[in-house]
Amino acid sequence: MSKSTWLSGLVVAGAMAWGLGTAAADPIRIGIANFGEHPQLNASIAGFKKALAENGFVEGQKALAGSGIPVVFSAVTDPVAAKLVPSWEAGDDGMTGATDLQDVAAVMAFTRKLLPEAKRFGVPYNPGEANDTALLDKIKEAAPAAGFEVVEVGVDNVNDIQQRIASFAGKADVIYTPASNLLQPAIGAVSAAARQAQIPIVNSDDGAVRDGVVPASFAVNYEQVGVNAGKIAAEILKGTDPKTIAPSRPAYEDHAPLISKKATAAFSIEVPAALAGECNCVVD
Repeated sequence: MSKSTWLSGLVVAGAMAWGLGTAAADPIRIGIANFGEHPQLNASIAGFKKALAENGFVEGQKALAGSGIPVVFSAVTDPVAAKLVPSWEAGDDGMTGATDLQDVAAVMAFTRKLLPEAKRFGVPYNPGEANDTALLDKIKEAAPAAGFEVVEVGVDNVNDIQQRIASFAGKADVIYTPASNLLQPAIGAVSAAARQAQIPIVNSDDGAVRDGVVPASFAVNYEQVGVNAGKIAAEILKGTDPKTIAPSRPAYEDHAPLISKKATAAFSIEVPAALAGECNCVVD
């Protein structure tokens, strides 16, 4: 399963895709291609199946067959930059889907409430991952209005995480970790290095917050991303041309903040009382 590969053999950076078989054989066959065990992608798949079931397509045996199969992507940050669709207003021939594009302005607004004195917004990213670079561009665009200076550090090998995260010391006041295929599976190592440098983390996934590994997150609900993709898949299965379906983006309400008491204490962060009361999002 690959977040970046279709089973038809075409490699797409940063994409998780489902082929929707509409051949004459019954039942309809839906193939799911995924990168491997990844909590955000697992949630997206669960949401995808949920939306299909709600539209009358019951899960059975899956397979990807033939050529010319419509493809619905999910958990792609910027499908336009990845050249999956021509624009945000329309799909392409045989392809459209649901993105996990974070509301960067909202992430920064949350970060400002959590860390009012922070000015330098550190972003580790994988230069070889299209999702990471697309998100970094959007962070740079949003930063001036939010009062942040962006400090970027490329990480293209898990063995370099400790050294690269340590390089933020004295240069960043907070680190935002994107939904990266390289960084999220290694978030424990990222957090350990950041904690040693005493730089707090705001993560793009809330799982590590619930586990007490990182202090806070402002995260897209990946099950909802999968639901969005599943709804699109159902439309296609009912006869809609993928080219006429614009890729979906998570709404503001598809995001949620979370703060860990355990991790904020480890990072010597005092959560502002106003924020804790406002979001009702603090867990042990």
